[in-house]
Amino acid sequence: MKRKEQERPKAPRSRIPTFKTIEEEAAFWDAHSSEDFADELTPVEDVKFVKAHPKKTLTVQFEEDTFEELTNIAFGAYRSLP
Repeated sequence: MKRKEQERPKAPRSRIPTFKTIEEEAAFWDAHSSEDFADELTPVEDVKFVKAHPKKTLTVQFEEDTFEELTNIAFGAYRSLP
């Protein structure tokens, strides 16, 4: 077969960009509605959720003052979440 006969027709380019980071994708979807891209989306059937892999525990011991400082930092970050 000739090269032109082997080439597949190109699918139309999506208006949804390719993202480099989750933050970039989140910013995009914060500013756009999925309804604007309904013609590019396809319904999904037979969705199956799988259990996450078991988590492993790591125990770390800190001096009391270090633990208090880390706790304050963690709670401060938690309180500043939207």
